[in-house]
Amino acid sequence: MLREEAERWREAAVLGEYCAALERRLGKLGGAMDESALDSARRWLEWTYGYARAIDPLTRLPGMPNTREPTPEELEPHLKGWSPYWPERRDGR
Repeated sequence: MLREEAERWREAAVLGEYCAALERRLGKLGGAMDESALDSARRWLEWTYGYARAIDPLTRLPGMPNTREPTPEELEPHLKGWSPYWPERRDGR
């Protein structure tokens, strides 16, 4: 879970940098571009900022994950023949 959160945070940070760079570029272009192209780019920028915020896990405070004890059935494949219920091997050895 931690690694997934960090990856989403990293992606959101990169998208935020992209948005900031695009915003600077749009500011430099000023009236040098067709207004419909600028309007389209501004809409794209607004959507991208929203998307970056939506995937950023730090927009909410993280909490400890809910954990539980594994069931005997979940343990069984890892016990190499030992019973998940008592200290004996299932194969009688």
